[in-house]
Amino acid sequence: MFLHDPRDFVVRFNLRLPNAKIACVDGNDPPVDLSGFDFVIYHYMEHVLQPFVEFQSCCHSAYNNDRMFFVVGGFNGTDLNSLPNNWLIHPFWIDQVVHFNQTRPSSANILTKPYRFDALLGKSKSHRKFVYEQVQAHAKAECFLMNIDLPDYFSQAVFDLETPEMQKIKQAGWPRDGFDSTLRLSTTASISQTIPAAIFDESWYSIVCETDENRFFITEKTAKPLVDQRVFVPFACLGFMRNLKSLGFLTFDQVLDESYDLEPVRLRRYQKAWQQIEYLLVADPIYVTEVTQDVRVHNAYLCRNTQYWADRLQKFLDKLL
Repeated sequence: MFLHDPRDFVVRFNLRLPNAKIACVDGNDPPVDLSGFDFVIYHYMEHVLQPFVEFQSCCHSAYNNDRMFFVVGGFNGTDLNSLPNNWLIHPFWIDQVVHFNQTRPSSANILTKPYRFDALLGKSKSHRKFVYEQVQAHAKAECFLMNIDLPDYFSQAVFDLETPEMQKIKQAGWPRDGFDSTLRLSTTASISQTIPAAIFDESWYSIVCETDENRFFITEKTAKPLVDQRVFVPFACLGFMRNLKSLGFLTFDQVLDESYDLEPVRLRRYQKAWQQIEYLLVADPIYVTEVTQDVRVHNAYLCRNTQYWADRLQKFLDKLL
């Protein structure tokens, strides 16, 4: 056995590999000739944008090896059942959020909150603009803690709940130029890896607008409410919640109509998802919190259950190697 990079996830998850020459490569590293290896495990915490066949062909050429397995954060599709058998989706961003927020107590234990939703939208994209416009036009806009990178938009309420360090960062480039969410904080975590503690403590639920509305990819945007035991409504790709269930998570169909998740027309899907926002605006948050207790606790536990993810990776490798 040979690990091309011994710092990779194989070591981190203590995976057992067969007695063979196996190279493990990170998708961020430059390609090298791995023709002398029996197998290549390619892992990449981001999502793959190309179709499977096209991406595999590029990798086979780049590494000079066609015996490759792929463990990636997301893929060019919306149904996990469509994955080739040598592909596995692993939520790398959940690992990051758990690691950098280990001492954070869950906001679920706070039962008095002035806001119903956080909507931390980030860079402007079409699904985020949809949410932004819905909130801006809403009679209960004051129930949302919202931010979005638009030149003429600034939320004083969100800013006031930021840490002093975050306020300083935003003052340097907000709102005209935006700011870099990968910037490292004094905690060594990046902005994107850090749970917005005061904002979560002051709001009941999260609106999640994932990075890619056309492909399945779990980033810190979903990881934070999962880790923090929050109810959330995603504006994301078709089947996003279905795929979360396939990974072992539970969703909120005890209180929400999640049929929006399987609506193939994107605008209709968002409109149906927004109907759930409307419901949560009027529903008793204590009731919602109680009914979803087991789901939220399960999700947070699963995020932190390293053995579960290690066993899942091991089963994938055992099937193929």
